[in-house]
Amino acid sequence: MTNRILSLIVVLLPLISCVRGEELTPVINGDGEQIVITAGFEQTVPVGTTQDTKTYVVSGKEIRWTSSGIDKVIYVFDSSGKKNVFESASTTAEAVRSFSGTVTSGTEPKYVIWTGRSKNNDNTVLTESSGGLGSENITSGGSASLDTKAGLAEPVVKFSGTCLEINPVQTITNQNSFVTDGNISVMKEGDECLKSVFGYLRYRIPVSALGDYATIKSIKITADENIAGQVEIDYSGEEPVASVVANGSKSITVNTRWQTRSPAHYEPGLYFAILPVGTYHNVSIEITTFTGAATSQDAPTNKPFTIYCRGEVVVERGKYTDLGTLPLEKPVASNPGFKFDTDYFEEYADPSSGVVSYRIKSSALGWDNSQSQYFVTKAMTDDERFVFFMVQANEFRPNYHSLPTQERSAKILDLETRKMYTFYATDGCLYANMSEASG
Repeated sequence: MTNRILSLIVVLLPLISCVRGEELTPVINGDGEQIVITAGFEQTVPVGTTQDTKTYVVSGKEIRWTSSGIDKVIYVFDSSGKKNVFESASTTAEAVRSFSGTVTSGTEPKYVIWTGRSKNNDNTVLTESSGGLGSENITSGGSASLDTKAGLAEPVVKFSGTCLEINPVQTITNQNSFVTDGNISVMKEGDECLKSVFGYLRYRIPVSALGDYATIKSIKITADENIAGQVEIDYSGEEPVASVVANGSKSITVNTRWQTRSPAHYEPGLYFAILPVGTYHNVSIEITTFTGAATSQDAPTNKPFTIYCRGEVVVERGKYTDLGTLPLEKPVASNPGFKFDTDYFEEYADPSSGVVSYRIKSSALGWDNSQSQYFVTKAMTDDERFVFFMVQANEFRPNYHSLPTQERSAKILDLETRKMYTFYATDGCLYANMSEASG
């Protein structure tokens, strides 16, 4: 699938293909069994090449464990339901890491989760139903209600806790990477690898003409839907599904990495924003650029400007949607390639004159717009931002609208935000209630 942001191609690329999952070596230790788990995870490259794991991206393509404390602990739920802490003594960044811990005697590891939280800050809870027989309700004779067996209900498995979240402020601390503590991953019995529960937006910050410095200090991504907040992870099926359940935010700010090695500076290159899996609408990106060389943490910045994604933006689990290189200035508003893009317009060439026009698509309006190729009166504001037009009753068909008042309306298309507004008429005037649709 492709989406575009201005002229930037958006491509979904995989961060997933599994390597060998876990090695379990039981050792009897008092009341429990000591086990070593060697973690294998989803990787960005085909099976058989370099093994990848989880928390940060090396050179924009290989994901590895860091040497920080949060990457030295995973949480293992055994078959008795007990939560166990498994830790690693590793001191180096690496692709595969071993963790050791103890599970209840006579049990097996059943679920594993990495949360990006230390032992003192993790409060993950696993809730697992037993499944069993379901039922369906049958009503007979108007009042009698009987329950009958409807088959086996699947068990429901959910991870929850306030520590499970997508932070609305993501400050990058590793090169060509995403936020260190954000890439929550899970695994269950039978899996061959830990699975990331989120997806990503990837973008590139250009290098400054003044040196090897970043040109952008931060970006702010905004959508109609929640893209940050506390999540709950349902792992009842084959794939984990994370949903925002509290403290929802429709915006995420991603801060550019401040690199402290001499000479210290903000770093250009690839960046990843972590988002929940989903389809997002009216996505905008506010970009804050530096005025000069980004060699101090308080380097001055320009006034932010905003660009808009065209159409839907789809984020898939374990994959990134590539936004390409971000612009350093707002595109010129009169650029026809932007204003008359395919979300609302289709190109039309007059068969007689050869003149190329841009016709509003019938699918965007909800009715056939092929009656005339030209506006008969002025239909665009002087600043070239808005297109406005009236709709007559004979342009509708009964299958589109049923209310008589909806047969007289005016529409306004905002070419900058890519939104369309409809005003419906009463006798004598348009009333104030406004409906909104996006392309």
